[in-house]
Amino acid sequence: SMETESGHVKEYDDTPGYERITDRHMSGTQYEIIANGSKNETIVRDNYKLVVGQDTLEVYGNVRIIVSGHADVAVAGNLTASVTGNISADAKGDITAVSVEGDIATTSTKGNITVTTTDTTKKITLAGNVDITENLTVAKDVTVTGNTLTKGTTTTSETQVIDLHTHTI
Repeated sequence: SMETESGHVKEYDDTPGYERITDRHMSGTQYEIIANGSKNETIVRDNYKLVVGQDTLEVYGNVRIIVSGHADVAVAGNLTASVTGNISADAKGDITAVSVEGDIATTSTKGNITVTTTDTTKKITLAGNVDITENLTVAKDVTVTGNTLTKGTTTTSETQVIDLHTHTI
């Protein structure tokens, strides 16, 4: 064990069953490697890492990221996510695709796609070409800007107005 006058500490502990290596700065920033090989790091201020080449993180267990402030991801190329389980996103605020210059598509969905809003003052708007090859169930108003092509039978339970011509069932 070595400690400097200002309080920096470097320790190598060879106690059987409790072997560890500790490197601690006087500010409290430190890392420790314990007997089972686990490494714990504490950084009391900012952390910055620059990799000029490639970087790979491979974890055979779980990963949990907790951010108490904002999180930003900036990618100069493509971003790919491959998930064998479910994807779940929960937002207390809005979820916004700010700008998409290409298509948004689902290639293969074996389950249902459900879009709902619990606030009846809000609406769901589909603008552009919308192709629904199966059933569409809507519990509130639908606004379609542009042409509507219906293949099959359209059934309404209330009055339907098309081009200011009213059909009543």
